[in-house]
Amino acid sequence: MSHLACADEPNNPMNERQRQRFDVLRAKLPPAPTSLANSGGTFLGSAFHYDLVRPGIALYGGRAHEGKPNPMQTVVRFAAKILQIRELEPGATIGYGAIYRVQRPSRIATIGCGYADGFLRALSVKTGEAGPVGFIGDYPVPIVGRVSMDFTTVDVSGAPAELARRGAWVEVMGARVTVDDLTDRAGTIGYELLTRLGQRVHRVYEGPERMARPQRNAYVCQNCGASFARWAGKCAACNEWNSLVEEAGAAPRRAPGSARPGRVACSSWKVWRRPMHRRCGAWRVEAPSSTASPAAALCRGRHC
Repeated sequence: MSHLACADEPNNPMNERQRQRFDVLRAKLPPAPTSLANSGGTFLGSAFHYDLVRPGIALYGGRAHEGKPNPMQTVVRFAAKILQIRELEPGATIGYGAIYRVQRPSRIATIGCGYADGFLRALSVKTGEAGPVGFIGDYPVPIVGRVSMDFTTVDVSGAPAELARRGAWVEVMGARVTVDDLTDRAGTIGYELLTRLGQRVHRVYEGPERMARPQRNAYVCQNCGASFARWAGKCAACNEWNSLVEEAGAAPRRAPGSARPGRVACSSWKVWRRPMHRRCGAWRVEAPSSTASPAAALCRGRHC
């Protein structure tokens, strides 16, 4: 397997040179399935397909070739709720740095998305600039001012008041404003915007058959059994360092003091509080069998 360096530039001669080198090298190896093409390589022709193609950005509706029409349908839609609406008079400024000055009486809505959600700060709009737009129904609402950490402001003056109200949804990315439209404006690529959409963004998966929400793994403490959504160096329940291991499925969090099988504490010290044998300082105390009582637990330390 290899990966094309310039697949997003279909006329770049590097693509053909890399394919030829790939053929030379794979001829030196035993027969095996081969793969070279990413999204851009998939559109370079059958010579690049081999046994397996690996489309990435194309699966999310992103543009695989720069400067070429995108044949893929839009997959990702990003919307945010209106939190408040204010009437502003000409001369009023909006957002950090006061980079946008209102030129006419306007209704400005604050929506609940910002760069902490992955909506790029580079999409901020200064006075006189033509920036990206969102949509309330079929009505365009231009982004105005600075995109801040948690909020973005849009001009809803052109939308009916019954639609542009608190709690209404503003679509900032979708079929009418694609991921590539936004990243062209921000001077970056679709990969960056899509991968920045973080855990604060609520996801709804849709399709011909409604997709199940993907199963999330949990990080389970091998000492006390507590489970967490994220890995950390120390278990917050028992303070054991480097004890969290990723396990499939979201295991329920155990109450402090409940020991895992095979890891019961000695009679005078509970493992969930501090997994150290008081007498010898060993970090692991185990029961000799599943029927053993905590008082019969054995220390596995070398010197105990």
